[in-house]
Amino acid sequence: MTIETAIKRRTWSQSFYTLVTDRYPAAKHHPPYLRALLDLLFPNSEGECAQVREVYRERIFLWAHGRRPRNIAELDRFNSGEFLNELRSAGLPINYFTRGWFDPLSCSSAPTKIILEKMPSAIRRAALREVKPVTGMEGRVYVTTGKPYTERRDRYLYTGERKAATQVEVPARSPLAQECLDTFNSTPRRLFLVTRENHQAVIDYITGTRDGDERIRRLVEAQRIVDSPEIFYRPVENSARMYCRKSSLASCPSDVRRTFVPDWTEVDLKHAHLSILARDWNLKEARALLESGGSLWDELTNEYLYKVSAEWDTPEVRDRLRQIWKAALPSIIYGQHTVDVARGLVYYADHMAAAVFFQHPVVAELLAARDDWFGERGGINAQTKLELSEKISETELELLYPIVQMFRDMKRPDWHIGLYQYDGCSIHFARRKESWLPRIVNAVNENARRLGVPTSLEVVPLTTEYSGPKPSFKKLRPGQSGKGIPADFRRPLHGFASYTTPCDRTPKITVTKWRYDHKENKWCRGTRKIRLATIQHDLEELAKVNPGAVGKDE
Repeated sequence: MTIETAIKRRTWSQSFYTLVTDRYPAAKHHPPYLRALLDLLFPNSEGECAQVREVYRERIFLWAHGRRPRNIAELDRFNSGEFLNELRSAGLPINYFTRGWFDPLSCSSAPTKIILEKMPSAIRRAALREVKPVTGMEGRVYVTTGKPYTERRDRYLYTGERKAATQVEVPARSPLAQECLDTFNSTPRRLFLVTRENHQAVIDYITGTRDGDERIRRLVEAQRIVDSPEIFYRPVENSARMYCRKSSLASCPSDVRRTFVPDWTEVDLKHAHLSILARDWNLKEARALLESGGSLWDELTNEYLYKVSAEWDTPEVRDRLRQIWKAALPSIIYGQHTVDVARGLVYYADHMAAAVFFQHPVVAELLAARDDWFGERGGINAQTKLELSEKISETELELLYPIVQMFRDMKRPDWHIGLYQYDGCSIHFARRKESWLPRIVNAVNENARRLGVPTSLEVVPLTTEYSGPKPSFKKLRPGQSGKGIPADFRRPLHGFASYTTPCDRTPKITVTKWRYDHKENKWCRGTRKIRLATIQHDLEELAKVNPGAVGKDE
């Protein structure tokens, strides 16, 4: 969805609109001023009414004219500095500044820092209250115009979104991808309107399961989904996957999504990445595990709990360990340094988790095959990572293609594809779910056998149990018993960062180390041994110097 339609679909309550226009009368009589002020007040993705915002010139053009620039020449002629000065002269609490010699107002690719000065605390508090319980869409007004929400105006904006989604600059990578894209973007609008019916249930669920900043972020995201529930996908240049905007049903946590659309059925490919590489890289251990119906996550979890403590064997601990394994495996596949992955496993669990992960035969075989594959292509770099990502994404789409084909062959659709989730999708069954679901699963499984990929399509249980924002175990030691794993889930898992390697007398594992041979003019692979000690001491020392670097444990 474009910036223009994203802003147009946002709504405020009538009381907040009145509060802002009474405080700043100039905004009430000048739509450009109103668009700028209300858009700046809208909470950001972090759920905050930030005082400082980075805004691109295209967005400032949208405030001034209510539309996107027709071409780059029209944008270049637009003087955003004059418009911002005009806002200040009208009494709006807006200021901006440039950085050094570089003037971002003269370049459309650089953002301008805009500051909201002297904003009354009542307006800030009211802006945050806007993301809290809202009953339906009655009594709400649009951010850009202040006009009341109506179904007719919403349908008009929906038509504009669909038109913008079809007029993409980047074509799909293949006819198969284009056919899938057309199918995903043809989902009827009425299927997404259920999000408005379940909005209050989602708000109650988020309020009961989230705290602090996490609660505000999810409430902001839920309000944006209700304002613009439809999803439109567009292709990208470097992948066969299709992507949509950030705040949507496809990007929100699974438990929140299932509260929004409880009647949809989710299906996904079992061990999609590992099964594709088992075929392409001839991984015998992985193929044997997957063809026998086993699960790598279950094997790793069972081995870890056996070596640490049986008292920790609870559904909550198993679920969090599963999330950690699922985050570590793609990092290995896409060339993350082995040392960084090991440190990340120690950071989010303990050193035993890292030892169990790297000593598993499937992971060891995958590491060796990964190093051979990258070594044949000149080492691990952005180009080789992109090549691997493209290959995997194309195979994922090819595996799911029977679902698209079955949908397009129906004369009277009994079901629709509601969400595309890369290695799976969510399906809304209008009728005959008992007969259609087994046929869909069998068609995908047969296609996987034909392609030689040892995977299968699984139906995801529709549970809405909250399991924390991201895996974030406290650091544990083997042999610790009594309390099990503490429930501290505040630390997000955005990837495996590098931390100080400890130097003590704990077990070692062999990891890969790449070096560039200047004599041979090529990358060479070597090995080194690192110790998998508990990095608690190093993290505690780091926390003393920089508490924000590793998070706080209660």
